Amino acid sequence: MSAQAAADDCKSALKRRILAAIGQVRGDSDTYLVLVVDEYAAKILSSACRMFDILDSGCLALEKLELGRERLDMPALYFLEPSDDSIDRLIADFAGKKPQYSDVHVFFTSRCDDDLMERIGESKVADHIVTLKELNADFIAAESRVYHFNRNNAIPAIFFPPNEQAIITELSATAHKIASLCLTLNEYPYIMYRGQNKACEFLAKFVEDDLNKLVASLPDWQFNSQNRATLLITDRSLDVIAPLLHEVTYQAMAHDLLDINGEILKLPKEDEDESKDDGAGDAKKKKKANDDKQVFVLSEDDALWVEFRHEHFARVLSGVSKKFRAFQSSNALAKLQGQASGNIKVEQMRQALADAPEYQQLASSFVKHISIASKLSTIYSDQLIDRLGELEQSLATNLTGDLNTPKSSSLSNQLSELCGNPKVTVYNKLRIIMLYMLSQGKMKDSSRNELFSVAGINYQLQKAVRNLKHLGVDLNKKLKIPRDRIKQFKERANESNLVLDRYIPELHTIITSLVQGQLQNDSAWPYVKEPPPAVDAPAQSRRATGGVKSVRKRGQWRNNSAAAAEEKDEEASKSRGTSGPRYIIFCLGGMTLSEMRTCYQVSQQLDANCIIGSSSILTPENYIKGLAEVPLDADPNAADDDDELTGIKIDDL
Repeated sequence: MSAQAAADDCKSALKRRILAAIGQVRGDSDTYLVLVVDEYAAKILSSACRMFDILDSGCLALEKLELGRERLDMPALYFLEPSDDSIDRLIADFAGKKPQYSDVHVFFTSRCDDDLMERIGESKVADHIVTLKELNADFIAAESRVYHFNRNNAIPAIFFPPNEQAIITELSATAHKIASLCLTLNEYPYIMYRGQNKACEFLAKFVEDDLNKLVASLPDWQFNSQNRATLLITDRSLDVIAPLLHEVTYQAMAHDLLDINGEILKLPKEDEDESKDDGAGDAKKKKKANDDKQVFVLSEDDALWVEFRHEHFARVLSGVSKKFRAFQSSNALAKLQGQASGNIKVEQMRQALADAPEYQQLASSFVKHISIASKLSTIYSDQLIDRLGELEQSLATNLTGDLNTPKSSSLSNQLSELCGNPKVTVYNKLRIIMLYMLSQGKMKDSSRNELFSVAGINYQLQKAVRNLKHLGVDLNKKLKIPRDRIKQFKERANESNLVLDRYIPELHTIITSLVQGQLQNDSAWPYVKEPPPAVDAPAQSRRATGGVKSVRKRGQWRNNSAAAAEEKDEEASKSRGTSGPRYIIFCLGGMTLSEMRTCYQVSQQLDANCIIGSSSILTPENYIKGLAEVPLDADPNAADDDDELTGIKIDDL
């Protein structure tokens, strides 16, 4: 991504919003602050800002609301989720004889309910509050083009909620978060949604309503009206296959096979078991293993990670090694280490010292990625990922590695052999069983039960299969893949020339069609209202260009003159590094790492400004746990074998 485009990405926009709030509190004074955050706000903050950003903004300390803190006679800025727990803790900080801080500035991540506001007003903290605002920065900027809402178990709440109110609550909360994202990005988008799913329609209308209310309350706010954005809302049921596949690109494979939480990777040491636990491990053994791991950070601050994260993992080892050799030949300190001490000159020593910080940083990065790629290579071999992946690709694409139609008997034999193989983990066995049932259709109850028994799939995890029906899947019917999709898979395989790289996520086609203007008149993807003006096909084939003005009443969103707004819009457009509009994609229920990669690929291929987000980032294991209604941190083997299937569809509302 160019420097200009990076200036307007998810991370940069969120960072500017947070630091602007701190700057607003400090003003032109030399006053320093204590920044206090709760658990959720800390995730938002850390996704966009580093510690030096916080310190440089005038905050002397960063404190966690949930922990005990020293009383300080200085002002504090609280950045909080407007929840009962956080409000209780805020009030408690000022309930005693001595307040926690002298003055307090409170910024909420999103709208604070009236009853919570009343509780604040009736407490002692009200006497110390100088600022009380809703910042509307209620999302996590995972990457420059990726955001999510930290709703890690959203699938049950969306697709089979316990009651009618639960899904309305989920969609309403999601709409608030999408609206806050749009405000942060200075976008007032046209809103499209997947017409096949009522939940998408409800959500789209909720977002429209929330944005209208927010914009009406912010008369000085301006959006990018010259190249107005489009928000596309889809959902997980669009593609139930992608979350089950073994990806062999670096980032997706690492998230699938290694222990990653956010940007933090905990890597087992050489003498430890590299694989993820399959749900039946001993608690004490797990704790000991967690206490003795290498910890790495995988973020966009790491140039090697950004360069290789979407590459096939086999290319990472060779690519990083090649770069390391080039680094050794160019870095003065690296070259100096290879010389005999008697031949070192003063000028060489001076240059080596100058290069020392870069050497330490890059050398550490090289070692990190070589270690990770080596570990992935080991797991790939030990857990038979090559054989699993080949079967998965054949089931998902109806194409073998040599691009022929697979025989049913061959697929069945491969499935039986892998399900009985002790090297294959329980979750990996369930993944291929689910793909087989999605691909091949109805299976006899006796055959299915025998397969579950051989694979060691307990009753709780079997619910993942049964609950696929809530995502619109009919397991009695064989998967029908359209001819154009088969053609795409073949083209992908020929272009890639890599194993396990035939399947293309459905979202890749949708985003491409969106950018090329092919969804504009597609009844399957309606607008909430106000579709963009028609544009000639050649111009729209990449993106709408120039002169698209907002058709909303100007009084709803600004007080400034139209000329001033257009001038500001032009500057904003230049900062994005593209003359076209932004495309904001949201996938209700979770997005995969392959879909995240798709967003970058389409943006690069079509020179478009796309960002993608979801309720959460899904790994295959979390996808299965969501379908099985298993808490993400729970041992599914200890779950209650309750056969009752819950679920209310939004069509029933």
